[in-house]
Amino acid sequence: MDAMQQQAMAEAQKRTRNLDLTRIDMANRRLVDDEYGYCADCGDEIPDARLAIDPMAERCVKCA
Repeated sequence: MDAMQQQAMAEAQKRTRNLDLTRIDMANRRLVDDEYGYCADCGDEIPDARLAIDPMAERCVKCA
């Protein structure tokens, strides 16, 4: 039972890491395309405070 639980936890951590890597890559692409800091949905600026909390945020609070 413990081995199955550890395996499930390891898989969950792996999914989380992969999601983070994807979000980092997407944020880097927005930087290159000069779109970083702007909401992907409405186009408004994402507040600096939100980006300080989550630098990979792609949507403003209103659209999130």
